[in-house]
Amino acid sequence: MNYSRLLLAFTVLTGCSPYSPRLERPALEDNVPDYRAEKFLPDNVLRAPLRERWWEAFEDASLNALVEESLKSNHSLQAAWSRLRQVREAAVIAGSAQYPQVEAGAGATRVRIDDDALRLPDGSTIPSKQYYNDYVARSGLTFEVDLWKRISSQRSAAELEADAAKADAEQTALLLSGTVVEIWLIAKEQQALLDVLEDQIRVGRTLLELTELRFAVGRGTALAVLQQRQQLAATMSEVPLVRRNLEEVRAQLAVLTGKPPSAAPELETISGVLPTLPPLPEFISPLDLLDARPDLRAARRRMQSAEYSIASALADRFPRLTLGLSYEFSAAEFEDAFTSEAGSLAANLLLPIIDGGRRRAEVRRQEARAEELWHAFAQSYLSALEDVETSISREYWQGQLLQRLNTQFELAKSTLRESKSRYMNGLTDYVDVIVAVQAAQQVERRVLSEKRELLVTRARLYRALGGRWYSGVVTPEGLEISRSDKLKVS
Repeated sequence: MNYSRLLLAFTVLTGCSPYSPRLERPALEDNVPDYRAEKFLPDNVLRAPLRERWWEAFEDASLNALVEESLKSNHSLQAAWSRLRQVREAAVIAGSAQYPQVEAGAGATRVRIDDDALRLPDGSTIPSKQYYNDYVARSGLTFEVDLWKRISSQRSAAELEADAAKADAEQTALLLSGTVVEIWLIAKEQQALLDVLEDQIRVGRTLLELTELRFAVGRGTALAVLQQRQQLAATMSEVPLVRRNLEEVRAQLAVLTGKPPSAAPELETISGVLPTLPPLPEFISPLDLLDARPDLRAARRRMQSAEYSIASALADRFPRLTLGLSYEFSAAEFEDAFTSEAGSLAANLLLPIIDGGRRRAEVRRQEARAEELWHAFAQSYLSALEDVETSISREYWQGQLLQRLNTQFELAKSTLRESKSRYMNGLTDYVDVIVAVQAAQQVERRVLSEKRELLVTRARLYRALGGRWYSGVVTPEGLEISRSDKLKVS
C-alpha cells in the first residue's frame, strides 16, 4: 500500500491549516479575586436571585410596560437586529466557497452568410444566402479544494463575527432598558418633587397669612411679611423648573419607545412615589461576567474571529488547487439536441510567487488586529469589573448618605417647629423662622434626589452584572435567537 498517496488524499479531502487559532482563555481572566467592595456589606444582608428581566425587581407595572415597549419599538435596537441579519448572511456567503459551484446554461445562434454562389456567362452573379443554426446546452462545476483551510477559516471568522453582532444587539437592549429605567426614576422623582413643592407652597401661604395677621394687629413687622412673601415666591419659582423637567422626561421616554415627542402619552400614570429599594441581588463571580455581560461576549468573539483571520491570511500564501468539470450538448437543429456531447475535467494548481509582499503584509496586519482586539477585550473586562465594584460601593455609601439626610431632615423639622413657637411667643425674630423653613425645605428636596440616585445606582448594578435575554423579550419577529444559540466553530 502506498502510504504517501493515502496521506496526500487525506490532506486533499480534509485540509490542514498552517496556523492553529489560539482560542484558549487569556491569562488575564484567571485568578481574579472577588469584588473588594463586598467588604462594605453586612454578612446578614438579604439577597435575591438576579432576574433576567431585571427591571421587574422594582415591581411597577408602568415601568414594565415602558421597558417592554422600548424593546419592541426602539429604532436603535431594531437597527442592531438588522445588523445581525446582515452579518449572519455574510457568514453564509463566506462559507459558500466550501461547496462546489454548479452552473447551467443554454444558448442558440443563427448565422447568415451571403455568397455570390452563381456566376452568369456575362460575368454577373446571383447572390446566395445560407443559414447555419447552433443550439448548445452546457453545465459546469468548479470546486476549490480547501487544502490549508483558508475558506474554512474565513467561514469560522465570519460566524464568530455574527456571534459578536448578536451580543452587540443584546448589549444595545441592555443599555436601552437601563436608560428607560433611569429616566423613569427621574420622572418619579420630579412627580414627587412637584407634590413636595405644592405642600411647601401651602405651608408657605399659611405662614404668610399668619405674619400678615400678626402685622395687622401690631404684633408683627412689615419686614417679617416681606421675608415670608420672598420665601413663598422662591418656593413657587421651583415649580416651572420641575414642570420643564417633566416635559423633557416625557419627550425622552417617547423617543425611546419609538414615538415622536408630540405623540407621547402624559405622565399622570407615573405616580410621585419612588419605589422601595429591592433586596440586593446575588453577585456572580468575576469570571462568570464573561458569559453574563453581552459586551464581553462580543469582545471575546471578535478576538477569536481575528485568530481565524490570521489562519486564512496565512493559508492564502500557499498553493490553491481548483477542480473543474464541464459538459456540453450541441446540435445544428433543435430537434437534434443532446445528440452531440463533449465533456472535460481540469485541475489547476495556483502557486503565488511574487506579489510585492501583499500576502505577507496581510498576515502581519491580521496579527496586529488580533493583538489590538485582545487588548480591547482586556480593557473591556477590567471596565466591567470596575462597573460592578463601583456600583456596589456607591450603593453602600449612597445608603449611608440617605440615612444621615433623613436624620438631618428630622432635626430640621424640629428646628422649624421650635423657631415658629419662639416667634409666636415673641422670643425671636422672624428671620429664624425663614432660615429654618429654607433648611427644612432644601433637605426635604435633597432626600428625594438622593433616594432616586440610590435607585439609579441599583439599576446600574443590575446592568453591570449583565444577564441573558429570552428571545421573546427583545428579538423582533422572524429572528430566532435562543439562550443556547451558539454558532459552531470548527
